[in-house]
Amino acid sequence: MFNKMQENLDIVERYLEGNLSEQERTAFEERLLHDEMLRLQVDDMKVIRAGIMLASRNATLQSLKQLENTLPSIETKVISFWSNTWLQAAAVLLIGIVAYVLWPVNSIEQKLFATHFEVYPNVISPTVRGGEANDSTLRAKAFRAYDQKKYEEAIELFLNISEKDEGILFYLGNCYLANGQVEKALPVFEKVLNEYDIFDEQAEWYLAVCFLKMEERERATQALKKVVARNSAYKEKAQTILDKLN
Repeated sequence: MFNKMQENLDIVERYLEGNLSEQERTAFEERLLHDEMLRLQVDDMKVIRAGIMLASRNATLQSLKQLENTLPSIETKVISFWSNTWLQAAAVLLIGIVAYVLWPVNSIEQKLFATHFEVYPNVISPTVRGGEANDSTLRAKAFRAYDQKKYEEAIELFLNISEKDEGILFYLGNCYLANGQVEKALPVFEKVLNEYDIFDEQAEWYLAVCFLKMEERERATQALKKVVARNSAYKEKAQTILDKLN
């Protein structure tokens, strides 16, 4: 039983770090659907990892405080401070450490997401100047909000449309992603890709973009390779990102 628990912990850690192959990840996520104990282990590991990161940051901050306490007292004259070479070096070191600890450093995946993500243009119901008052349907209101970059409002309107066709779902996914709700965007794009055939090329691209946002390099790489293989309009972008990831 101990060996089984250890095996589970190993694969959970690899899953959270994005180090599983596509086949392993698919099999693992299938297990999650039916294994409550495994789901609890995943949740526990997420909490533990978050705690370790917080403890590490707190320890670094404590070290900074101790370093600050060891610095000799500084005269009030500014010129005397900067004339002391040791104090200059200590100040530069302290500033550098604080900047490293407290300033967020974007991963390569996040940088690539920021560079290449843009919402898909509204080609279904473009807003026409002077025509807003003539169309008050829920669908028209949703696309007007989308065109105005009011993504939270557009999400609510799209969700209230009773019959959601492929176009509604695709633009709903765009709204989620633009609004930072990548965990909701992902299944929507998967549905568009797997169950429809009008926006499937676009959905495949946005799936890859979702994985970049989630910093899941392995899944992003596999998705981008599929985009390249499809030879769609996104092929060049996908290859550029792959080159930078590898």
